Amino acid sequence: MKRSFWQRLARYTLLGLTALVGTLATAPAVRADNLDEALLAQKKKLFKYIHEKKAKTVGVLKFRGQIDDGPVSFTIGPINTILAERLEMVLLLGSDPSDPINVIHDANQVAVRSKQRINYLTVDGRKKLFELNYPVVSGNKPLPADIFFTGFFKIDLTKRTTAVALAAFTRDSPKVQPLNIEFEVKTDRNILADASQGFVIPRAALKKRGAFDDHFDEMGNTSAQKEKKEKEKQKEAKKPAQNEQDTNKERLAELRMFVRSEAGDYEVTYLPDPTNPGQKNFKTDRPLTVGDRVYFKLTNLSNQRIAVVLFVNGVNTLYEGKGDSRDLPKWVLDPGDQPLVVSGYYTGDTGEKNVKAFTVVPESAMDEPLSDATIGTVQMHVFGEAAETPTSQDAPGTRGLSRAEWEKAQRKGSSLASLQQQILKTTKAQSRSRGLIKGGETEDGSKLNTVEFKNPQLMQEFSLRYYDSPK
Repeated sequence: MKRSFWQRLARYTLLGLTALVGTLATAPAVRADNLDEALLAQKKKLFKYIHEKKAKTVGVLKFRGQIDDGPVSFTIGPINTILAERLEMVLLLGSDPSDPINVIHDANQVAVRSKQRINYLTVDGRKKLFELNYPVVSGNKPLPADIFFTGFFKIDLTKRTTAVALAAFTRDSPKVQPLNIEFEVKTDRNILADASQGFVIPRAALKKRGAFDDHFDEMGNTSAQKEKKEKEKQKEAKKPAQNEQDTNKERLAELRMFVRSEAGDYEVTYLPDPTNPGQKNFKTDRPLTVGDRVYFKLTNLSNQRIAVVLFVNGVNTLYEGKGDSRDLPKWVLDPGDQPLVVSGYYTGDTGEKNVKAFTVVPESAMDEPLSDATIGTVQMHVFGEAAETPTSQDAPGTRGLSRAEWEKAQRKGSSLASLQQQILKTTKAQSRSRGLIKGGETEDGSKLNTVEFKNPQLMQEFSLRYYDSPK
């Protein structure tokens, strides 16, 4: 893995949409996942490196990754960006309030907004990163960086493991250097979902007791089953294009995408996504056109109540939150319900001017290597109600705060200590012109009601890429 650590990346980029009608579930407190404990265990080594370099201001950049022997890429899925965000949280939680370091918040976004197509794999790109000023947590003014951390991850679908290696480069030594900080964890459902690796867990797992991720054994990831699936995939590729999404009879929900254009409404066809190998991954059969409107239909395919988080460009269609789907508001669908229509992002529950309609807008700065890896994607996370509450882990999560919480903290001038407490509290508890989907005009939506949804367990993940940047 070390030899391929800094291969040239394959470029892909993306953008976004909005939401609907229905009943929502409150977000319960969630347990830490497999990556939390492993990331937090690196604090001592990270701060030793920071102190050796006498650095005062540090940031984290988007990770690159690989699924099995597929291409090394900045756009495997949300995980490319999420790992950077989580490492940022580790630095923030590890900083000593009595002698704090300046932790940059979202260095990637600053680089993207500079519109210089900055790529830290090049000498020129690293130089440009040190010429910019960045917002720092609990700081009053932007500062230049002394160190940037980043990393590489590899998910082995056969072994069901995820390996992570960290690297860094400094103002004084701008060559990217591996840090000899590496770890490997068992791949759980949350890692697969963050990596846009579609899956369906058998419904019977909801009635069983014990470690829930043990039911991954029922998902068919052995070598023999993987080979069989590959042959079936090749056979299916010879058939005419169709909305195959997934024929697994254990699916709890189905997501369909529609476009309202000048020429009339049409349903988008899903095709296998060749740029993202692994499990079930899809892309749309055509680019979207500027001015079109987009909406989705969510259907409960089961005989039980389900809860769904629908992300457009990494943003929850309920209240525009970002983060761990386990910790976000969810749409609740009862058996036999009519399909739930989601036409934009819901910003409130009154039914009056509470939906930002999904509208296709012109391409923007999406051809940027460090842009958010969720842009141009749609993800559906489907939850079932388990028979018992899974065993909780005591380790704090590293998902961090939502964008709104960060902005509120910056406005209040929150101290490092108060931010650390807030993070711990939160994580224990989000040709014609081609275009991108974005929340546009505000419209009236449905009045929303809140219901209890007990012991939610992630049972199904579906990922769709609707935008690829120009090559």
